[in-house]
Amino acid sequence: MKQRWQVLIVVLWVPLALSGCMSPVSWWDSVEKKVKDLHQVHVRYNALVKSHSVLKQKHSVLKKKYLKLEHHHQRLQNQAELARITEGVDHGRHVASYSLEERFKVAMQHIRNKKFHDAYVLFESVLNSPEGAVFQNASVFYQAGVSAYQIRNWKRAKQLFEAASAHAHSFKDFEVIQRADLWLKVLNRTEVNTIRESK
Repeated sequence: MKQRWQVLIVVLWVPLALSGCMSPVSWWDSVEKKVKDLHQVHVRYNALVKSHSVLKQKHSVLKKKYLKLEHHHQRLQNQAELARITEGVDHGRHVASYSLEERFKVAMQHIRNKKFHDAYVLFESVLNSPEGAVFQNASVFYQAGVSAYQIRNWKRAKQLFEAASAHAHSFKDFEVIQRADLWLKVLNRTEVNTIRESK
């Protein structure tokens, strides 16, 4: 029995000795200090969890506001760019972000202002768009042909005037056909003169 107690004492004392404690009292004080430190760590951890939750909610709100402002900024930017196109100030523009109806209206305004290159670019973007079938009518092809002719793209102008005649399906398109035929005659003479000049 005495030997068992000696073994127990040795088993209990070795960890105490290895931990640097010289007595059970100092060892207990060390344990209490570690418990208090662990409790403080736990308290700080809970505080950080709550703070993280609050910051996460604020981040979500700010992200929504940012996306809303970004959308508004993009819309204003598009409007400003569209205004520059309308006035013919910016020639390095991108028209893909505008609706087909907006492009068509701006192209018609360029025709009236005799800015045929800008008009041609916009007409082609409308006619070549997958959603542009609604604009593929005699009048649009005719106006596109005029703009192509004015920038001396005669081959494309001929194609557009021929398309204008092919898309004339009503009585109101009769005048478009007559005008397109006149332009085609002009183009034929232009081609003949160009061939003669090249010889």
